[in-house]
Amino acid sequence: MPELDRMRSILSQDRLFLVVQDIFLSETAQLADVVLPAATWGEKAGTFTNADRTVHLSEKAVDPPGEARPDLDIFHRLRPTAWGAGRTKGRAPPAGESGSHPPGGGPRGVGKECSRGAAVRLRR
Repeated sequence: MPELDRMRSILSQDRLFLVVQDIFLSETAQLADVVLPAATWGEKAGTFTNADRTVHLSEKAVDPPGEARPDLDIFHRLRPTAWGAGRTKGRAPPAGESGSHPPGGGPRGVGKECSRGAAVRLRR
């Protein structure tokens, strides 16, 4: 990387408080004040979208090791601290309540048909 030395000097500054979420102890994570251990794709359930707009459902295969957690779990644990426990402005509605997606459906045509073993292509 052409700017590697510059990036190292910026991320190493004492005035910077660096938080990194990663699945392994990367060079950036080694510079961090806090490392949030993330789960890999096989350690969490979720969807993945390919470049051709195909959405795939991925089931959790194994438990994450040690203190690693899925991304959403990490976000939910940090939310009260980062944004205040009583804050409601701008908060998305909980799952199952009125929101931007219809019941049983998802963004732009992803719905019930995106189930185990079935891929769905997003419409433009």
